[in-house]
Amino acid sequence: MTYNKLKPFTILIFILFISCGRNNNKEVQQEKIKTEVDSYQFDIENTKVIWNGYKTNDKVKVVGYFDEFSCDREDQEFSSIEELVNGLQFSIKSSSSVSGDPMRDKNLQDHFFKYLTKDFVINGTLNSPINDSIDVTFDVFGKTKQIRLAFLYHIIPGCPYFDHIVEIKGSINLESQFDALKAYNAISNKCYDLHKGADGISKTWKQVDVHVKALVINTNYSQIRQEDSSRIGYISIEEVFARNEFISNR
Repeated sequence: MTYNKLKPFTILIFILFISCGRNNNKEVQQEKIKTEVDSYQFDIENTKVIWNGYKTNDKVKVVGYFDEFSCDREDQEFSSIEELVNGLQFSIKSSSSVSGDPMRDKNLQDHFFKYLTKDFVINGTLNSPINDSIDVTFDVFGKTKQIRLAFLYHIIPGCPYFDHIVEIKGSINLESQFDALKAYNAISNKCYDLHKGADGISKTWKQVDVHVKALVINTNYSQIRQEDSSRIGYISIEEVFARNEFISNR
């Protein structure tokens, strides 16, 4: 009689033990991976290159982004984010600028980027990060312009694969840092009336803000990521990145 009473209890303990083992399997895998060397890959499909311009004495912000760009680090893996960034060469198609206003986009292409970029291409190189800053070298009509911008990266909150978001942002003075008065004067004259404020005075600011936001994948978790993708309700890190849209960070 005693045996019959203990048997169901023993089976229950056994089931719970097996169940807990399965639930912790993923955690064990993650702990094991943490001891290995991380490997990082740049995800160009989830990269945003944003610009902000300003008009009127009230400094009204005009927001846009570049829809076409490339770099020489696609499909390559690096042991650190600093290594991934250092020496990265990029190319931005300035004619792909989108601001939400077709007329403005046309004016910028014909009266700004035409005088700022050769063949509507912005080429440049990222240098080695220095703490929370990075020097970016731009090629402007064959002349190099080096500008220091803010640099930061962080793990995406709640991401089990330890993916990161890398950001580069700051301000550029078109006259003193880019020697781009010809481009500035062209767009300022073209949009003279459009850039008038409530005071009736037209002003185009020489300051342009830039903000690059990129998703960096930790490829060391590729196997777990692939296993998780088969689960119902799974949300990819790319979707998380998209939901955390760059618009909120403009």
